[in-house]
Formats: sequence, C-alpha cells, structure tokens
Amino acid sequence: MCGRFTQLHLPMSILNLLGLSEIQIEENWNIAPSQVAYIFRRPFLGEYPKSSTPKFVLSPHQFGLLPSWAKPDFKTNYTFNARSETLTEKAAFKGSYKYKRCVVPINGYYEWRKEGKKKIPYYFERSDNKPFLLAGLFDILERHDAFIQSFCIITRESQGELKEFHDRMPVILPQEEATNWMYGSDPIGKYFFTNPPLKIQPKDPLARTSQEGLFDSF
Repeated sequence: MCGRFTQLHLPMSILNLLGLSEIQIEENWNIAPSQVAYIFRRPFLGEYPKSSTPKFVLSPHQFGLLPSWAKPDFKTNYTFNARSETLTEKAAFKGSYKYKRCVVPINGYYEWRKEGKKKIPYYFERSDNKPFLLAGLFDILERHDAFIQSFCIITRESQGELKEFHDRMPVILPQEEATNWMYGSDPIGKYFFTNPPLKIQPKDPLARTSQEGLFDSF
C-alpha cells in the first residue's frame, strides 16, 4: 500500500531526462488521498499547440483516480492505489493502464506497523537519498466545463524487509525506465525490479523535518 508520501524538490536528473527545465514545487511532507501532488505524464490531445507540444509535462493531480467516465457519486476511497494483478480487469484502471501511464516522483512514504497496542508510523526512503519514481496511472475528467486531473499509484506484493510492514508496496521504477513506462505498452510485470537499498525509521508524518538541498548532488 502507498497512501501517504512526501514530495519535495524535483531532481534535475529526472527533469533533464524528460526534457523539462528546473521547476520549484511546494514541499509537502504528508500527501494523503484527495490531496494534490505532482506527476510526470504525457500531454493529452489538444493540451498544447501541435507546433509546441512537449514530450512530457509536470502536472498537479488529485491523489485518487477519478476515471473520465465517473459519475458525480463516484468514490475515490479505493482508487488511490491500483493492484498490479488486476489492472486489466478493474474498470476504474484498465483504460488508464492502456493509454494514460504516469510517473510519481516522491521522496519517501509512510507505513504503519502495530507494535503492542499502538500503530507506529515508519518512513521509507532510499539509502542514497535519491527520489523514488513510482509507476502510476492518471486520468482527466471533464465536469461542468472544468477538468479534474487525478492519479493513482500501482502496487505489487511486498518484497524483502518491506513484508514486515505491509503486504503491498509501490512499483518502483529505475530512472532509465521512466520514459519507457509512460510511452510503452509492456505489462506491468516487466517493471518489477529489485528494491533499491532502503532506510526505514519511525517518523510521524505530521512532524516536518528539513532536508534542504537533498537533491543537489545529482
């Protein structure tokens, strides 16, 4: 599962890979479902003039996928994560899986583990302090002359030490696979790579800590 995460500065390495200039975003140490986060995605038809359409864009989207066909009473309580095993079966996800893949850059994410009578929040980040690039899906819903942009994070069975905290984990992409995921049509299983070395520590998502300059080195 991946329902709470942080999003801080965007690394220049991934911006350069996607042909984007340096972009500053507001730090958020506790992004939860229904809140807005930034994703990398392909532009949709008509979003830009044909003569100046970029290959990729950075775009703010609501966390919790809202399919383009969703009615006003559609609930996103269960669409912030998409199980890799059922992407081609679930109506909410199969269209986006085929045509609207995205990459979600995050600095780390939280999971809670029961210890005694308490649930303790743990924070997961890469040992090398690089960002995670997560495989995701997005969609854009037109409603009342407005566009609602949304996304979800794809999960798989947990691997290694992550099994101690939850039976699901996000699908983590190597940086060199980010563009292949967004433009490709290969099944999600192709993107099941070995986890990068992780640093796991207890941390309350409500307790902010400064990590200024975190991505300066790459």
